[in-house]
Amino acid sequence: ARPTLMPSSIIAVLSNSPSNHPSISPTFVLSQLSQPPTTTPSRILSTEQPTASFIESNVPTVIFTDNSRIAMSIPAAIELSIESCLVNDRTKHGNVLILQDTIKEVAQDGLNISSQRVKGVIILGLSVIDGTCTCVYKLVLEELCLKTCHETVASTTMYVDVTSYMLEHILRGGFTSILQSNALQCGNECAEMQNAEVIDGTFGKEETLVLTTQPS
Repeated sequence: ARPTLMPSSIIAVLSNSPSNHPSISPTFVLSQLSQPPTTTPSRILSTEQPTASFIESNVPTVIFTDNSRIAMSIPAAIELSIESCLVNDRTKHGNVLILQDTIKEVAQDGLNISSQRVKGVIILGLSVIDGTCTCVYKLVLEELCLKTCHETVASTTMYVDVTSYMLEHILRGGFTSILQSNALQCGNECAEMQNAEVIDGTFGKEETLVLTTQPS
């Protein structure tokens, strides 16, 4: 079964975000993943409407060659139990990077490493939504076309696999353990995340496209 989709309050944040596109084109996806951030870290975390930004992650992923593949963009959010969602300026950058790296690490573990990878995590913001500290983001995945890309688009279970895996790890506490461990290694710059707990996760409808056309 597909995971429960995100509530309308989070969808509204995504809909009003500059990074939301009715139809994500290959050019948009690739440009978002290849260009450096266009906003400074101090603008990423806010109790106002999140500002879209892409932050490069240091978490390694599988290496893909220039083979035909599909890209899947999933709007998502995680809810945090944290002492204060209003993190101070000194720790903003570290906390956002730790959230991004943790999301990427957990998501990658839910994929088939031989044919799938997390291409990137686009952090849209950390805000109070419906009274809960919520990190809104987009998860961008890739899967090699082992047959034709049209067949891969039709048969892939990547969305269900990765979202179910992430939700299970939230339920069992594994997501929280990884987040706290990463935050402890980060040190004082990630102090707010060292005792944070991931209490829930939601996922929106995925958008899938073919990045290359050969084989068709």
